[in-house]
Amino acid sequence: MATNVLKAGFPLAVYDIAPEPVQELAAMGAEACSSGAEVGQRSEVVVLMTSTYPQAEAAVLGPKGILEGISPGSTLIVTATIGNPAIKRLADGVLSKGVRMLDSPVSGGITGAAAGTLTLAVGGPPEVL
Repeated sequence: MATNVLKAGFPLAVYDIAPEPVQELAAMGAEACSSGAEVGQRSEVVVLMTSTYPQAEAAVLGPKGILEGISPGSTLIVTATIGNPAIKRLADGVLSKGVRMLDSPVSGGITGAAAGTLTLAVGGPPEVL
C-alpha cells in the first residue's frame, strides 16, 4: 500500500515496529519516523494497518502511539478487521482527543496491496469520509 501511495506522488511518513520496511520505504522517498506519535505529528491523515485489536490499541493509545502526536481535526483510518466492540473502544480514545476516525477493514491481502486493487469497506461519519 505504501509503495503505491509513493508511486502516486503523495508524501508519506511511515513507522513500523520492524525497521526493515521503514528503511525500504525511506529509500523510495518516504519520511521515516521513529514512532507512531511522530507519524501523527507529521500527518493530517493516518492509515493504521494492524492485524489484531491489541496491535491497534498499542499503536494508537500506547506509549509513543499515534494519539500522542496527532492533532485535533486530523483523521485516523483503522484498517484492521477487529469487530465492532473493539473498534468502539479504540474510537472512544481517538474521538476524545478531537481526532476523526474511520473504520475501514481491508480485503485483498498482500497481492491486492501490491497490485493496488484492495477492497476497503468504510464506516464512519459521511463528512469524515
